[in-house]
Amino acid sequence: MKVSWKRFLSMLLAAAMVLSFGGAGYAAELDEDIVIVDPEEAADVQLVDEIQAAAEGKVWVGGVEVTEDNASDVLGDGKVSYDFESNTLSFTAKPSFSGVHEGALIYAATETPLTINMPAKSFYLMSGEAEVCIYTENGLVVNGDLNLDFYDNAGGFGVKSMNGPVTINGNADIAAKETGIYCGSGDVTITGTGYFAGDSEATLGFCPSSFIYTANGGVDIQNFAVVFGVAAYAIYAHGPVHIRSDLDLDNSGGLGGGDGILSTAGGIVIDGYAKINLRGGVCLDARDAAEGVVVNGYADLKNTGDINVLKALGGPIFIDGYLKVNGRGDCVVQAKGDITVNGYAYISASRYNSSDPASAMRSTDGSINIAGSLTTYSSDSPVYAKKDITVGSDALLSFARATESKTVEFGLKAETGAIHVNGKLEILGKADNSVIAGTDITVEKDVTITNAAENAVGMLAGGKISFIDGKWDVSAGAAALRAKNGIEIPEGFCVTTPVCGTVSKVGDYDTVTEFDGSTVAAHAVIEAGSHEWSEPSYVWTEDNSSVTATVVCKTNPEHKLTETVTATYAVITEPTTTSEGLGRWTATFTQAPFTTQTKDVVIEKLPGDGFTIEIRDYTKGAAVCSIDTGAIYEGEVDFTVEADRAVLVAVENGEEDYNVLECTTDAEGKHRFAVKVTKDTVIALAFKGDADLDGFVRTTDGTMIKRAAMKTFTLAGKLNELVSDVNGDGEIKATEGTMVSRAAMNTYELPW
Repeated sequence: MKVSWKRFLSMLLAAAMVLSFGGAGYAAELDEDIVIVDPEEAADVQLVDEIQAAAEGKVWVGGVEVTEDNASDVLGDGKVSYDFESNTLSFTAKPSFSGVHEGALIYAATETPLTINMPAKSFYLMSGEAEVCIYTENGLVVNGDLNLDFYDNAGGFGVKSMNGPVTINGNADIAAKETGIYCGSGDVTITGTGYFAGDSEATLGFCPSSFIYTANGGVDIQNFAVVFGVAAYAIYAHGPVHIRSDLDLDNSGGLGGGDGILSTAGGIVIDGYAKINLRGGVCLDARDAAEGVVVNGYADLKNTGDINVLKALGGPIFIDGYLKVNGRGDCVVQAKGDITVNGYAYISASRYNSSDPASAMRSTDGSINIAGSLTTYSSDSPVYAKKDITVGSDALLSFARATESKTVEFGLKAETGAIHVNGKLEILGKADNSVIAGTDITVEKDVTITNAAENAVGMLAGGKISFIDGKWDVSAGAAALRAKNGIEIPEGFCVTTPVCGTVSKVGDYDTVTEFDGSTVAAHAVIEAGSHEWSEPSYVWTEDNSSVTATVVCKTNPEHKLTETVTATYAVITEPTTTSEGLGRWTATFTQAPFTTQTKDVVIEKLPGDGFTIEIRDYTKGAAVCSIDTGAIYEGEVDFTVEADRAVLVAVENGEEDYNVLECTTDAEGKHRFAVKVTKDTVIALAFKGDADLDGFVRTTDGTMIKRAAMKTFTLAGKLNELVSDVNGDGEIKATEGTMVSRAAMNTYELPW
């Protein structure tokens, strides 16, 4: 129970009067208003007295000591009160402060955290005399918004908690010359937006000047925004930093500028976008934390100093959106673990002294995975990964050595792993090796490499080099392409050097050579055409479902052009029970010099009323392999289809009405689908995740699914939608696109 000091004195006085009248025998003669003190009540009063005695002289507001006499109205204006028992200051409105204590506007040397209750309509705490707005020995809790304006106070602190955590249950709007919030022990938590401004002239004191500094804890904020800053750090935390929404940071004021967010342990997590502009320093720095840096949105980072921009020297970097970096440093984006960007990556890297090396991106012990395009401009080697490098779209890498006599080691390097570019690849610069991989190099479309360095190699692979499509134009000082395990050029594409060239063994490497085998080609062009072809030959499969066409180059017989297409079937004349019908298979080719081919087949007479079964297999490539079982069925037929990995659907009567069939798995791991057929039926077979039904699950399929989930892309038809619904819940989500992209990179297995 709570009993006032004055009431306690009256109780003691009453007890003394009882004793002075000779004990209980005189009680009846006492005044009726005299109260005998209950022992338990006296104990409660004594506890309150001890709390008050412990707090007196330790809490000051505006230079006024809080006492029992003034606790209900500390400043005499009805705007500030204090509760000893809960160690709580309560404001009803903005008071007028007349002084400070120990340099602080609000001072609390209590053994428990000071609690401050702010009114719903908040106001700014400010004083021209104070060095600290709120000083506590053992922590601070603010209920409501905290607004502090100490922008004009040299060396001023907003909040300084020496030994306890700081929790603000609301928004924090703090302008301070030195540090916005200092926390000597424990975390800083802001449940709303942390909005800061500062103009510090110091970079070191007993703590680096920061908007938030934790000496032994982390930082947890809903939003974090700095619209103007001159501080050594925006956030300096000796623990994890978690921003639960967006980050908008500008710490570029003054001549020097400073760092963005530093976590010495625990890593950095931003649940929204990260937009950071610095004059000098690191935008996001997770130091040696194994957790690294996570941004669950886009990251737009700018640094005009001469130090790296994004660092996770102990762990990975994950950006769930695009990454845009414009900065200076020896390696502007650097991680120990994997670097993953689920959008495009644009990186510009430079140094104040143009002769100093500056590379764009480096993973010292992991892989680099860019879901979209990759563009880098740097004065040195642009991109390095210890393991694999994967780019989901086009890659453009340019570095300044293109115009200098000095070369660098590489332009794009996967030291022990493979390089896979799903779009075009263009590299401009003078390097020992423009592209180098520990294992395979694969590019899906055009390649342009211009490397005039002496003894340079355009592509050097410890495995094989695979050309898929488009046109490759590779120029290097010594050799265009070298691979230990072969250079794969599709049939029908020739190497021009300048006449039809070939691939021969030179030492341990397969390398592009002139056709006569005498000279290693430093400039090679790989493209379709430039051949004198023989007459095409056409080979039909036994079931007439596909046709393979082949021509041979008369100049170099090693060069062949081959195209396999799926044939389509049409009934020219329907069969009857008394006469045969006529069916026609048609194969349409896309490459010259091949022409459309047809093949007629006889349809047997009908035995009577019946139905047909047709299989359309979308797992064989871009064209549909349509297979007629060649029989007429009657009654009910149990039809079984087997697949290694697929989604099987039944289409009845040729309508867009798909039913996903139940799958069973036998002891050998084969997946079987049972179909009960009672009428004309088409059965379609397709891979899960193959959104464009071309027979392959690629990261581009994942991108289509994500865009379809965001309503920025329309899938071609119902079957496309079915295979895109990876978890089969009837909805297409962006997470399913991520599953498919990971499955394409063999880091995830799609569920049945």
